[in-house]
Amino acid sequence: MQTDSLNVGTPTIYKVEVYITIESVVFKYGNYTKNLGLFVK
Repeated sequence: MQTDSLNVGTPTIYKVEVYITIESVVFKYGNYTKNLGLFVK
């Protein structure tokens, strides 16, 4: 319950940071698979 009261102040910032992290990971993974596919072909 205490964590909920703390997260109420910065829910959007947390979501944005998580979103940016996921975006960067997906972007890097996408480039990796593209390069790997080109290398295999």
